[in-house]
Amino acid sequence: NVESGLNDGIATPFVSIAIAGAATGGEIAGHGPAAATAELAVGLLVGVALGGIGGLLVNAARKRG
Repeated sequence: NVESGLNDGIATPFVSIAIAGAATGGEIAGHGPAAATAELAVGLLVGVALGGIGGLLVNAARKRG
């Protein structure tokens, strides 16, 4: 079930959060669904920022030839 859930890009964050919650069972502080959600949010923000910067660099390179 995990592998088939990871094949769907929309389901991946939900599967990752569910796995983090099930793996810890609340035993380890800072590692659980909330921490997984925070890490996914940071990853999303970093990805958007780097993608935007990359797009700007490609446009600048095209203008310069």
